Amino acid sequence: MTFTSWIPSHEDFELRWDADHYFHFFESEDGDIFAYGHKDPQNLVDEVRTYDTVCSGQDIDEDNYDEVLSQVVHTWAKVESGNIEFDDDWKFGYGDKYRDVEGSFPLTVIRR
Repeated sequence: MTFTSWIPSHEDFELRWDADHYFHFFESEDGDIFAYGHKDPQNLVDEVRTYDTVCSGQDIDEDNYDEVLSQVVHTWAKVESGNIEFDDDWKFGYGDKYRDVEGSFPLTVIRR
């Protein structure tokens, strides 16, 4: 299959955990959080807290809340391989180097 560049939308970064829990981001295999767009940091951290509580029974310790909040980064990304229509294993690169690249999209990241 030949790679054809495409731009994901916010739906591609959403996660339905169960009938009652829907999150506007996904967690990578390394535990990093990726959300489409430049999200409000406090709202995103609050949503991640809910996710952590529901999905793993853990929570961001109140003492660490400000530290996690300071780790929220607004950046840019571009799909580098795969296509969500054909391949669940699509990959993207991210960082400020993608800011003015055709096909890039806004991304909010929390490295954990």
